[in-house]
Amino acid sequence: MVHELNMVKTSSNPVNLPYATWFFLTTIMPRKNPLVPKRRHYSRDLKRRVIYQAEVLGQTSTEISINLDIPLRVVQRVKHIWNEIGEVCRDRTAMGRAPLMRPEHCEVSTCTGIPQSQFSPPPLTF
Repeated sequence: MVHELNMVKTSSNPVNLPYATWFFLTTIMPRKNPLVPKRRHYSRDLKRRVIYQAEVLGQTSTEISINLDIPLRVVQRVKHIWNEIGEVCRDRTAMGRAPLMRPEHCEVSTCTGIPQSQFSPPPLTF
């Protein structure tokens, strides 16, 4: 009977949890913040617009930043890369994570010390 008195059923507590548990879960437990990427990625088209506005229209970095609604630092970085290599982005040198081991180190050997590629099993006899 005492246990039933401690139960709370409300719209925010659809399951009959004891009041202490329900209160602890809803008010005291901290919630994680949603993951936010550290850096936004901007399309090549948007970066080309930065160069167009800078080179053809002659606008300043601040004006471009306001017009395209992107941070000033992004505009400066795109213009710097354009002046260095003549493109709006650098080509990616590697896709994904590098392997932990080189393929030649992945060769399996038997107990005899002979590499698996050079090992041939004995012929089957019936």
